[in-house]
Amino acid sequence: MISAISNLLGKVIDKTLPDKTEANRLKAQVASQLISMDLEELKAATQVITVEASG
Repeated sequence: MISAISNLLGKVIDKTLPDKTEANRLKAQVASQLISMDLEELKAATQVITVEASG
């Protein structure tokens, strides 16, 4: 899912920003945010599973 969103946003960024350096910087920032969001989702899922397993 993250890969699909990242690819789509990357295409939009490439079309919007003609400066390749700036486009790459922004794409890296977006990828970092998406990974961070995914990590938080995994942490929450882990907590739910832990509570269910102990309950």
